[in-house]
Amino acid sequence: MRVGFILRKNRGTLLIVLGIWVAFHLFVAWLTLLGQPDGPDVRARYQAALESGLLFGLLNILIELFVLRRQMRKWPLLLVLLTRTFILLVLAFAFAWLGFWVATYVLQQPASWQAFLRFHFSEYGHSPRVAVVLLILVSFITNFVWQISRTLSPERFYNYITGKYHSPREEFRVVMFLDVKDSTAIAEQLGNLKYHEFLNEFFYDLDEVIARHEGEIYQYVGDEVIVVWHKEYARYKGYAIRSFFRCRRRIRRLGAKYQQKYGFVPGFRASLHSGQVVVGEVGDTKKEIVFHGDVINTGSRILDQCKPLGVDFLVTRAVLESFRRARRTGLNWENYRLESMGAIRLRGKEEEEVEVFSVEERNSPER
Repeated sequence: MRVGFILRKNRGTLLIVLGIWVAFHLFVAWLTLLGQPDGPDVRARYQAALESGLLFGLLNILIELFVLRRQMRKWPLLLVLLTRTFILLVLAFAFAWLGFWVATYVLQQPASWQAFLRFHFSEYGHSPRVAVVLLILVSFITNFVWQISRTLSPERFYNYITGKYHSPREEFRVVMFLDVKDSTAIAEQLGNLKYHEFLNEFFYDLDEVIARHEGEIYQYVGDEVIVVWHKEYARYKGYAIRSFFRCRRRIRRLGAKYQQKYGFVPGFRASLHSGQVVVGEVGDTKKEIVFHGDVINTGSRILDQCKPLGVDFLVTRAVLESFRRARRTGLNWENYRLESMGAIRLRGKEEEEVEVFSVEERNSPER
């Protein structure tokens, strides 16, 4: 993925991690000054702590996002935390030793372990071991933050922390429902455990494509995934529509893997709808940020119409009008075939009709 995209997608978590490292170093500097009232200049000590916190925080971010981002995804959480904490500490000490070696070389002083501890941990008082223990603890905490952020999604995690949706609010969203074709037959063919392994791999392969197109995976429901976009991201470059066809291309590229491992290449269908939804927190012992409203119900029922209509991708007139009202969009409609499927009545909404369109790429391989 592009560097700018990765940073933007995780910006909330980045701020939290940087804040933890800075707060940790400032806290230790404060403890040290309590025990050394006649120590160095207070302002200089806090400035050094701030710089150290930012340095360690940036190191943690670089390691997580560009070295370990998709590693160990099938490991148990505790083992992941311990391993990543150990890797972070090793790299941190490696960089610290490099800085110490450069400083002693420039000053033409002998390099020793005791001198290294004094050089880097003098601000921690008389016990560098306390600093090391605290460093391990904060490394563990920040890695735990990364794992929770990944479990909830970076955006949702940041919204939990800030309490953005503690009180429900109405917002515009573009919503996609995507499910696997012939999932019942596949489940019978593979068996329960193998079927779960297949779904896990299938959703994993789609995840990066959806994320790259600014989509947020809201929920997995059986063989179905629900993706939401903010209005500006759905419109910009037509991400909400492009993502479906990019997902299809990715699965086709991985077709040999699926054929060898499971005996088939999966297909999928999707529906796209848009409008105002209510976003808010629900629950107590299990709290979750959820989306409610007619847009969610309608989008789910439109997906059910893909099979009887014989198409893979249905979008509503509301989506098309939303895209056409956008001031800026990189979607070239000449690359797509739109065919009106007419106004249809949906299950549970017999008194209301919704006009839907099938969308297909021009000059694309056969489905």
